[in-house]
Amino acid sequence: MYSYMTSSKTLNDILKAFIERANGKELRRGDIVRDLQELLETQGIRGLKVEVSLGQGTQSKIPWIAFLPKNNKSIKVSKGIYPVYLFYKNHGHLILTYGISEKENPEPNWKWPTPLINGKKKIGDALPTAERYKDSYVFKDYQVNDIQTGTQDQQLLEDLKIILQQYITEVIPNLVLGYSMPTTDIYDIILDKEIIENVRNALRFGNVLLYGPPGVGKTTLAKKIAREFGKKEENVLEKTANSLWFRREVIGGETLERGTVQWKSGFIVEAYNMASRLQDDEYVVIILDEMNRADADKALGDFFTIFSSNNPNNWSIPIELKKEISSYSEKDDDGKKFIANFDKLKDDPLKRLRIIATINLADINNLYLLGEALLRRFYLVKIPCPEPNKTNDEVDFLIKRYSLKLNQETKTKFIDCFAKLRDEFKSYSNSSDYEKKKLAEFCISTSVVEKALMILADGREHSVDEIVNAIKMSLGTLDKSVINAVEEVKSKCQKPQALQSSGTQG
Repeated sequence: MYSYMTSSKTLNDILKAFIERANGKELRRGDIVRDLQELLETQGIRGLKVEVSLGQGTQSKIPWIAFLPKNNKSIKVSKGIYPVYLFYKNHGHLILTYGISEKENPEPNWKWPTPLINGKKKIGDALPTAERYKDSYVFKDYQVNDIQTGTQDQQLLEDLKIILQQYITEVIPNLVLGYSMPTTDIYDIILDKEIIENVRNALRFGNVLLYGPPGVGKTTLAKKIAREFGKKEENVLEKTANSLWFRREVIGGETLERGTVQWKSGFIVEAYNMASRLQDDEYVVIILDEMNRADADKALGDFFTIFSSNNPNNWSIPIELKKEISSYSEKDDDGKKFIANFDKLKDDPLKRLRIIATINLADINNLYLLGEALLRRFYLVKIPCPEPNKTNDEVDFLIKRYSLKLNQETKTKFIDCFAKLRDEFKSYSNSSDYEKKKLAEFCISTSVVEKALMILADGREHSVDEIVNAIKMSLGTLDKSVINAVEEVKSKCQKPQALQSSGTQG
């Protein structure tokens, strides 16, 4: 019997418990593993298993939490590369790293991609007196006191999601023998080619905003096109917006470091400096994911000033920004570089900078919650919900991508149920019943297909009841009207024999 899964603990809660246990005498770790696996599931991160070490018999000097591929036994903590939290108890640091095993060297071809570790410090450089793991690369370094006071939960989660997504999409495929990345991606399957070309063409002339329901491939498409347009991995910056953003995260602002007030640059200043180094035919592309989560008034005021329209010829850096950065006696490297670059190049680097933003919205009318002033600075491209006739190819693609063991009869029933479900929800748009019409706005997205497949991919045949329960678990909503509508479609799902006799292929 399946049940709905929600994460009852935040990442900050889990890491706090890990730290407290590491500093105490208790070596029990099963609940930490379970809580982290549950958290990953609720965040839509699949294919990874969690391993935790607090010590064997006695407390470890450097307890850790590692994230490894679930279905690849050749990659182990003792031999491999993987994201890992390392708790340096004697230093009061919890470091999220691009980890490299120490007991056994990884295979020669198992390496973190250069664009990911470029510019990152090794632990041996960040903590010269660190006892172990000095060759692993620092992704994020946290003060343990900040975790214990619970002030960083949102940032902790965003950081973990970024490094795990990098590992899943850019590292794991190269660690698995016989695995090759598909030449197509999911958006090639579910989107019309015209939409993809519209995004490419719009980016030539300005910034692009991809909008649509959650789980339809907006971020995946943004990353692929950003890499095409930027030509090099190192020319792409990825940022996920959140409600805690202020001007400092976007443009920059003052911060307190080692008891001194100094300037800390945001990602726009960083991108300006990156663009200053490029040739005329190269671009820096910022992926601004889930932009609707940022408070425009708090975080994007200077963004409006710099990007005054969707025409790069109109973009300009206010001279006041240079004066502000110059007024700080202490400033970070990007702040220093910005002053030198601006004196020499003025606004020219902005012409080699592009932004691809994404927002999760089901209805174009809701776009205006962001404000027309912001929308005028982007070309808007809608990424629609997948059509029912795409379901077969969509399922085949996901099975191949994740090497899923899906029983053939289960696959046939699954495709039939999903296609009928999408047809049913689409038909509600013509209903005179207000509640039904409202249901038409709900998208049965690729993300729902993927999550349901993961639940069912155990090699055995599943009943229609089990398939529908897996779908309900994967919807990402507790809206009873949506769940009830899915239940109503169950009676229309056919058995494999009926499907085969009607000519449907599994």
